[in-house]
Amino acid sequence: MADKDKPILQQRVPSQPSPSIAIFLRLVATSALTFGAFALYAGAVQLPLLYDDAPTVWRLAERSLISNFALPRTLAAGEYRPAATTLWLLTRDLFGWFYGPVLHMWNVWAHTLNTALVIALAARLGRAIGWRGLAFPLLAGALFAAFPFSYQAVLWAGALYHPVATAAGLAALLAYARWRDGCNGIWLSMSATALLVACISHEAGFVFGFYLLGVELLLARRRRSRLRRAAMLACAFALAYPILYQLTVVTIWSEGNYFERSNDIPAILYKLAYFAQGMIAWMLAITRPAPGTTLQQHIVLALGLLVAELALGLAVLWRARALSLGLWALAWWIIGIAPAVMLLDASYTSDAPRLMYLPSVGVALFWGVVVAGAMHLVRHRRWQLVLPSLATSFVLWCVPFILIRIAETQRLAPALQAIDRDLRQSKPSDTFLLINAPFVSLPAEQTFLFGREGMHLWEVDGPDGQSWGPVWKWAGSVSGIRRETLALRHPPSITARDGYEEADKSFTTGTPFKYGLFGRAVDDAQLQDAILAANYIYRFDYDPPGLRARQIGRIEPMTTLAAAPLARLVIGGGSAGATLEFAAAERCGALVQLHLVWSDVRNLPRPTGVFVHGHDGQGLQTLIADADPVGGLVPLDRIPSGLRIFETRAIFVPPGVDVDTLRLGAYLRESLQRYQALKPDGGEWPANEIVVPIADDVCLG
Repeated sequence: MADKDKPILQQRVPSQPSPSIAIFLRLVATSALTFGAFALYAGAVQLPLLYDDAPTVWRLAERSLISNFALPRTLAAGEYRPAATTLWLLTRDLFGWFYGPVLHMWNVWAHTLNTALVIALAARLGRAIGWRGLAFPLLAGALFAAFPFSYQAVLWAGALYHPVATAAGLAALLAYARWRDGCNGIWLSMSATALLVACISHEAGFVFGFYLLGVELLLARRRRSRLRRAAMLACAFALAYPILYQLTVVTIWSEGNYFERSNDIPAILYKLAYFAQGMIAWMLAITRPAPGTTLQQHIVLALGLLVAELALGLAVLWRARALSLGLWALAWWIIGIAPAVMLLDASYTSDAPRLMYLPSVGVALFWGVVVAGAMHLVRHRRWQLVLPSLATSFVLWCVPFILIRIAETQRLAPALQAIDRDLRQSKPSDTFLLINAPFVSLPAEQTFLFGREGMHLWEVDGPDGQSWGPVWKWAGSVSGIRRETLALRHPPSITARDGYEEADKSFTTGTPFKYGLFGRAVDDAQLQDAILAANYIYRFDYDPPGLRARQIGRIEPMTTLAAAPLARLVIGGGSAGATLEFAAAERCGALVQLHLVWSDVRNLPRPTGVFVHGHDGQGLQTLIADADPVGGLVPLDRIPSGLRIFETRAIFVPPGVDVDTLRLGAYLRESLQRYQALKPDGGEWPANEIVVPIADDVCLG
């Protein structure tokens, strides 16, 4: 083919640049793309610990760097992945504890490294079929860096096993190729070591033995030489690892806790179709199934699109004389998904898109070589630019896809930070109550045809959905402080919820995300009892603007009476009353935060309410924000006399409404009669309204 007919990125220029300039350009392009991969996921360091991250912390807390490599003999060990968990132990030993931002940073760094390794591998494999341009390596690197469906493996600190195993395996392949090119034997030793690290980072790491043999086949075919014995030995060693694993260790994987019990043809097809969604991801970005289609129709659609797209891609590769490389990349994807398709339970697999991380290397290489091959076939420069533009468009679709999910998950961070602060200042006997806590975040409109494409937030198990209920396993993983915790679900207080409800779960509604809630469902009276028995009470809300959580109350025993309370609210000659010890308000943007402390509640008639009115500078009433204490959940007359209750109310002030002071008090709901509001000196607050000035923009938290 004439040079002018070759793709732009594969053409030779009339004045050939020096090798140093070519290397410099390759380094610049690789560095830019690698930095892009880092920037894409950099926000993950602000996430809290999620799902089984926290149980992993407490499982590793008692290990040392040496005992981490000891063969486990009980299921309490969980998994045997010492190479990856070593990074967690280093974090603890260097920083004093398993700090979330550092743990998340390991995942981001590993993904960034993998992007660079994929680019390097693509460049080396491209040379095996005579391609020396940048098109194929950069396309493969970009598709891997922004692959949309494997983000769980980067966002979950506890999913570090996947990117670490992938990094070690890719390093093994590149080191072997370097040795195969005639370099020093130390490269072969490095390859063997990296292959071992891949195996002990994740149970599926043994597949890199097949990949290494595939590299040997590709290079031997190019050079028309015999297969090297080293590749076959490496493959045999990798295959021996899962056998030795099964015989020597006791883990949830060696015992088959998540293995398919009835792995019949329908189950295999289901899992194959699930992973096919990764190979056809670019089609899922632009298509949606018709409403009302069944699961079986979705499976047929996924498999049909897979066959059609593979046929098209392989036809292009055959014409471009790159079929061997395309088949190698396709084999990577097939081998990568094989352990999950053949062994894992369908319900586990379809709930874990992080399992697509390692196979996504094959997806990126396959479509990268297809686009580069199509560019090689197209003769006109304008059309040569159209093809990479299509791939770039898909990457640009993937970027907000990932960023939106990071931002939505970050909504949990303020709540977890606040809970952690409370843990640090709490007493060992204190208890925590979480109301309507989420266990999973799901997009309201999934990109997947089927299966769950979302973020697990909290490990949930058991008949009451509270096996991981103790909050120290979640937020306490930051501080290392353990406290007894109860999680309850109060459906009446969730306005944005749909009709689906199981015994221990329900789902909110809303766009763009919905949340699954867990915990024992309780009515008003049961919730009030639980609140009054707890010390720190948090409620999660889901109405617009979306997920948020805050402490709605703190309760402690009233050991002494307040020396100078703000007011004593009495009725019926003083035999019934409640003390308001403290009241303060400050403006925080569109909200006014009102801080109250109640105590010495005695013999209040029912029903008693609390009124809160906003007034402008002229003394005119402009706002009504009446609500019971503790987030409106506990009537004042329900509070026992021996408790002191701290609460913070978030009062929304509509735009254009002027509120300078808050006036509050208590009243009988039926007759609207107000309680007397007495000052400490015996005087009475005018109109029985306690006046609380609002400080401007001084958020006390």
